Amino acid sequence: MGDLATFSARSDGVAQPQGLSDLRRHVARLHASDEPIADADLDARIGLRVGTDGSVRSWLDLLAAYGHHRIDQADLRYSVFRELFRRLQVPEGEVLLDLGSGYGRVAFYGGLLRETRVHGIEIVRERVDEALRVRDRLGLAWLEFTCADAVTAPWPDACWFCLLNSFLPSVLPTVVARLRQAACSRRIVIASISTSNHLLAAQRWLRELPPVAQSCDSLGLRLFAS
Repeated sequence: MGDLATFSARSDGVAQPQGLSDLRRHVARLHASDEPIADADLDARIGLRVGTDGSVRSWLDLLAAYGHHRIDQADLRYSVFRELFRRLQVPEGEVLLDLGSGYGRVAFYGGLLRETRVHGIEIVRERVDEALRVRDRLGLAWLEFTCADAVTAPWPDACWFCLLNSFLPSVLPTVVARLRQAACSRRIVIASISTSNHLLAAQRWLRELPPVAQSCDSLGLRLFAS
């Protein structure tokens, strides 16, 4: 898509780059279809430079610094996020908290699709900086990104959570305990994928939302509600 150097005024006075409407229409078309999504192409259209942190810090450096987090934060495909936002209807004005948000792919997909408010927490500074750069470039002011350890950092009072393969099994019980604490004061919904699915499915305070996963796709996207 290239750099967007010219801007137009939105009705609320916020300047946004020309071409954003085309980008939003492109995401809407992808969302309405079942065609494959070319992840690198959509990253390029959004302006995300996925992997830039690799030129700053080696994989081993990242592993040593953040060993309890998944290192590859661009491993989930946009097709997963298409399924996520087809199933998850976050009410206007409420926040979707993305724990371990990487480069912000969940936030950019949801923000471009329907202006979903997403707050991402990511421990790797380079990824947060890249997400903030793209957010500001596109003028998507309703997206927030915080550089912090999502296991221990303060969480906003959200009712909607993404737990999308960001943590190793050793720390997942701590994350689930915090989710249970949040559920003591409000109903929460958790979108999960991969290793967290089995732990969430074993929680008596949660129920899985339909369609309930069968054994053949038990590691795919699943939704749980308190």
